[in-house]
Amino acid sequence: MTLEVPSKARGYVAKQQLLTTLQVRLIKVELATGEVEVLGTDLLDAQTYPAAEFREVYGWRWGHETYHDRIKNIFEVERFSGTSVRAIEQDFYGVIFLATLESILSKPAQAQLTAQGQARGCAHPLKVNRAVSYVAILDHVVELLCDSRSTAGETLSAIERLLRTTPTRHRTGRHFARNKRSAAHRLRFAKYGKRVLA
Repeated sequence: MTLEVPSKARGYVAKQQLLTTLQVRLIKVELATGEVEVLGTDLLDAQTYPAAEFREVYGWRWGHETYHDRIKNIFEVERFSGTSVRAIEQDFYGVIFLATLESILSKPAQAQLTAQGQARGCAHPLKVNRAVSYVAILDHVVELLCDSRSTAGETLSAIERLLRTTPTRHRTGRHFARNKRSAAHRLRFAKYGKRVLA
């Protein structure tokens, strides 16, 4: 299948010297629920990249999808403090910095939770609660980076304690039916509901 650049974007594409068409291979993947997903890829060689392998590869994307979901919905990367290029860049890179810092600082707590779960013989591994970890980082980031009243070690210990307080359990193999909503409902949520919940 050949995809063409929409007419309204052709000027930009030509200016940037980009391709105006893209060859895409469509692959049907049946999920465990019986649903059929159609994946588009530019990996065109069916012998080198067999269609049967795409279901597993598609599953690997989940970690990336959840990361982008956290960046968008928990850190609210799209809520900018200004409209200038500089303000948007500052907000964006600030969010990426906080998300990266959270990932790094949660590793010791996660290691302790994993060891604790193994020692107890837990059927489902304990995981750092991401909602708690983000709030803990936001509450302590200034203290960690700038406050001279406490040492970095003391602040890191406090953060680690918070990250271990309310772990979640990771249950593999769970499936939830997708709650399909109308376009009008999604638009209303984007305009009003999301802002109220934030």
